[in-house]
Amino acid sequence: MAYYPKVIEQVRNWTFIKEYQGLPDRYTNYMNYNVDVKDTKRMATALFTLYSYKHLEQPEKQTDENLRKAIAMAWAFRMAEASQLTLDDVLDNSLTRYMKPAWHKLEGTNSAVLDAFFVENAAYLILQEEMRDHPQFLNIVKLLKEYYLMLVVGQYLDMRSIPFEKSFELLKYRNIKGYYITNMPIRGSMYLANIDNPDYHAKVEEILRISGEWIIIQNDYQEVFLPTSENKKDRRDIQQGTNTWCLAKALELASESQMKVLKENYGKNDDESAMKIEEIYRDLKLDEIYLKIEEEYFEKVNKRLDILPNILPKSFFWNMMHIIKNEYMNG
Repeated sequence: MAYYPKVIEQVRNWTFIKEYQGLPDRYTNYMNYNVDVKDTKRMATALFTLYSYKHLEQPEKQTDENLRKAIAMAWAFRMAEASQLTLDDVLDNSLTRYMKPAWHKLEGTNSAVLDAFFVENAAYLILQEEMRDHPQFLNIVKLLKEYYLMLVVGQYLDMRSIPFEKSFELLKYRNIKGYYITNMPIRGSMYLANIDNPDYHAKVEEILRISGEWIIIQNDYQEVFLPTSENKKDRRDIQQGTNTWCLAKALELASESQMKVLKENYGKNDDESAMKIEEIYRDLKLDEIYLKIEEEYFEKVNKRLDILPNILPKSFFWNMMHIIKNEYMNG
C-alpha cells in the first residue's frame, strides 16, 4: 500500500508535532513497528477495507481521488486497531505481538500508553485531512469511535473477576472482536460509496454479527476436532485458558465430575491437562453439536443475505466470510 509514506509524512509535518523534538521520530518508529507489519493476516482490517470499497463502489466512481480516500481510510482503521492492540497488550502484560516483543516491553508501560493514544488520534486527523469534504465523513468518524468504544467494553468484560463456571460470559468479548474484523471495513466502505441508508446498515450489521460469531465458533471447533487441519494451534487455547465456544458448551453440559476435571485442568500449560479437556469435549459430543449449529448459522446468514438490495451483492459477503475463515482466523 504505497500510501503509507504519506501517512508518515502527514503526521510528522503537522506544526504542533514538528515543534516537539523527538516526537516525529517516535511516531515513525511506532508506526513501522506496530502498524506496517508486512503480514497480510495482521493487516486484515486495512486490506478488507480496500477489498470492500472496490466491490461496493460503482466502477465508474472508483477514481484516483476516491481510491486515495479509501486507502487513507484503510490506514486510519489500521492505526486505530494497532493502538487498541498496544493498550490490550499493556492490560494483559503480553510479552509478544506479531511474533516479536510487545511495544510496552521495549518502551515501558507509560510511554506505550501515550504512543497508543497518540496514534489513535492521528488516525482521526488522517481521516480529517483526506475526507473532510466527503458527505459521509462524520458517519465514518462515528463508526471508528464506536469500534474503539466496543473494544473498551470488551476489555471490561475480559478483566471482570467471575467464577470459572461462568467464564462463558467472556465469550462475548471474542465475539465483539470477530464482529469488528468485518464491521468497520465493510460499513466504512459503504459510507465511502455513499451507501448511507440506515436500514441497509442495520441489515449488514446483523449479518456481520451473526457471521462473526459463526467464524469464531468454527475456529474453536476446528482446533479441537480437526487435528490434521492447519487450524490446529497445539492446544494453545486450552493451555492459555481462552474462553472458547467449546469451553462454554462444556460448562453448560458437563456433569459434576466433568466440571471438576475442567476446573482442575483448563488453563494449565501442559499437554496432559489439555488432553483431559479434549477428552471431555469428545465425551460431550461437541463435534455433533457444532455441525447442527453450523447448519443453523448458515440458514440465518443466508436468509438475511437474500433480502439485501442489489447494491449490496450477496456474493461479496460470502466471499468475505470465506477469506476471513481461511486467511485471517487460521493461525
